[in-house]
Amino acid sequence: MCVFNLRQLEELSRADQDFVRRADAEYMMVLEKMHRRHLISDEDRWQGVAWPRDDSPEIVLVSFTDFSAELDGPQEVHDLTPGRTFRASESFEARPWHTYLLNSSSSPGER
Repeated sequence: MCVFNLRQLEELSRADQDFVRRADAEYMMVLEKMHRRHLISDEDRWQGVAWPRDDSPEIVLVSFTDFSAELDGPQEVHDLTPGRTFRASESFEARPWHTYLLNSSSSPGER
């Protein structure tokens, strides 16, 4: 994450600093997979953003709010925020400010 004024970061509460650090770590985990942006909305309300790739079964999804994330078939869903993996068939409930890595070619299982 690009912070132009480190003092602004230091002035945040401990919880907000931890949130920024976590978000930055998740961003760095998926940065190389982010190629083509697809904004997700419900009319005029932004729900999240996805980055599909033509050459990969993986999709990065960052949610801004609670919403039902629709899938194109079974996917292994890695919720990087709590570090949980689960399998979803048609959709899953995305949580606010979570980073997901979706993979349609992964073997089933929950970790």
